[in-house]
Amino acid sequence: MTVIAVIPGSVCRMRHQLTSNHASDTALSAGDFDKGRSYGTRRKVGTRNWLIFATYGGGGRLGHSHGWLPLRPGSVAVIVEGTQQHYGTDPVCGRWRFAWAHCKPEAAWLPLLAWPEVLPGVRVLAVPGAELHSKIVAALKEAVGFFDSDYRERLGLARNAVHRALLWCGESQAAKAIDPRLQLVMDHVR
Repeated sequence: MTVIAVIPGSVCRMRHQLTSNHASDTALSAGDFDKGRSYGTRRKVGTRNWLIFATYGGGGRLGHSHGWLPLRPGSVAVIVEGTQQHYGTDPVCGRWRFAWAHCKPEAAWLPLLAWPEVLPGVRVLAVPGAELHSKIVAALKEAVGFFDSDYRERLGLARNAVHRALLWCGESQAAKAIDPRLQLVMDHVR
């Protein structure tokens, strides 16, 4: 049975309660959050895994030494293991809706995570097009569903869904590499 946790100003759906150490002690955890203005997380030493989150509503922000980096719908961010984490709802937006996963990426996944590094240990991908971004979000949400399920292979299924989200991110990177003039021709031919 899924537990619905209601915190003033936010809604989150998780079956397994996460403690402050959970994210650093497991190879995989996942969630789908709708957080209000007061939401924020700070981990001074980071975690022993990577944090991936895809914003699909409202807006979040990543803190760094020079201020805040906004995260808007259409973005996917990764915080590498051991990197200080400071993130939360952007008060300008008032809400942040995002799907996330903490995982230890397999070696084969690392090329899929070779995104632009905007801060030390922080990578952000601006996904071109709502359709591609929605596939990334759907895969992460599917990981949440598997993680919250009673399936015997729930962690493997959730891990595969996270991998699929990263494969879609790889498609996003490939799409960005195409000359826009060539893309117009390709779109016209289809």
